[in-house]
Amino acid sequence: MHLSKLHSFWRIIKTYGPFSYFEVIKDPMDLSTMAAKLEEGMYKDRFAFQADFQLMIANAKTYNMPESFVHSESVALETAFEKRMLVFLLSYPCTQRYGL
Repeated sequence: MHLSKLHSFWRIIKTYGPFSYFEVIKDPMDLSTMAAKLEEGMYKDRFAFQADFQLMIANAKTYNMPESFVHSESVALETAFEKRMLVFLLSYPCTQRYGL
């Protein structure tokens, strides 16, 4: 996935369509928030980071119609993330030893 397609996930939009984002999504997450949390050392482990990423993707799929650009890009981003995470996990011996 090219980085130029990530702009839809960088900041949360306020309104789109008939409903406000915050009327539909009660626990918002975006890449800029994740970047700030990463920079501040707020992620204790990869599971917390992964949970925020999955929340962002779930929010995008919930708020946007299945045939929309953002929905389809969220599916593509999720697939790319899962592939990269798998490569990461398999490349470190400790992840295999401890089942991480």
